[in-house]
Amino acid sequence: RYIIKNPIFHLNMKRFLSVIVIFSCIHLSIGQITILRNDLPKLNDTVRITNTSINNIDYKSTGENYSWDFSNLSNNGESVREYKAALQTDYWLAFLNLNYYGLKTEDITIGGYGLKDIYQFYEIDNSKYGIKGVGVKFQDVPLAAVYNKMDKIFSLPLKNGQRDSNQYAFKVDIPSLGSYKGSGYRITEVDGWGTITTPFGTFECLRTKSASKGIDSITANILGFPISFGLPVNKIEYQWWGKNQKSPILSIEGRIVAGSFVPITTYYRGTEISIPTSLENQQIANNWKVLPLIGKGLKIEVPFEMLNSEINIYQIDGKLVHSLKIKKSITEVYLNHPSGVYICIMNSGNNMTTKKIILP
Repeated sequence: RYIIKNPIFHLNMKRFLSVIVIFSCIHLSIGQITILRNDLPKLNDTVRITNTSINNIDYKSTGENYSWDFSNLSNNGESVREYKAALQTDYWLAFLNLNYYGLKTEDITIGGYGLKDIYQFYEIDNSKYGIKGVGVKFQDVPLAAVYNKMDKIFSLPLKNGQRDSNQYAFKVDIPSLGSYKGSGYRITEVDGWGTITTPFGTFECLRTKSASKGIDSITANILGFPISFGLPVNKIEYQWWGKNQKSPILSIEGRIVAGSFVPITTYYRGTEISIPTSLENQQIANNWKVLPLIGKGLKIEVPFEMLNSEINIYQIDGKLVHSLKIKKSITEVYLNHPSGVYICIMNSGNNMTTKKIILP
């Protein structure tokens, strides 16, 4: 056995090991960003997004120091996400906390009744980001409920390797109709980090996979008969988060159908050009109706400005059942075995809006 006693050798070896440690730390720090409160939206922020489709791209692969190249994503219309202060909505009495903001989601139609102007209210502070409550309008009467158990999306700060899980529950009583309630659980994990490229640019990011499973249910009195509808929730959201972006750089949301993931809503952080932001344009884009044709299917009513829009109709399990271009102000869509829950997504120029209908 030989023992090296040369002090110069030992000095050089120490320097070599120090360099290795320094480069290792640098390598581990590159891309492994941490998402903080200030990287997420605040009250009254508006974020431009571009709706897209994800055909023929690999969005499931992930890992450490991974490079996601989505530079060829399509532009299927652009819009604005408004993070409204609760005081700017009709549900302000239920959500007075200044950490709450509301995001509008799709309308729901139950038989001939409609739940509209539906908002999910989010709570965000230095330790958490999640859904705190819901507001709906029934016959123009605002109704709201704070979740009995908050639907926490993830804890803050958000870091590589993080995993969050929780249960949630809520209930909205609807006078003269019944109730709208839901419960379930969510598991969110950071399953990768690296860089993501979209038509908007290239960013360092963390990738989250958030899975929700449970049931939303509606109890309704339709034509004098109490009817309960169970709306299964089995969905996954893949999202890429970057520093100072307020919104995911890319978001892919879909449902599990027969054991497979079916994407439904996909958007990336949008460009700053050719995006209509006037209140008038946004109101026109949402000024359409989906009504039941009992035992037959759906009736779609649109204003003149929305003619030639495209609409896709999905079952609640994510299966596409009908696609068409609207040529008339009133269009009837006939479906085989029409009873059930349907999601209708309208793409009208630079806007995409969604409505939900339940056919008895």
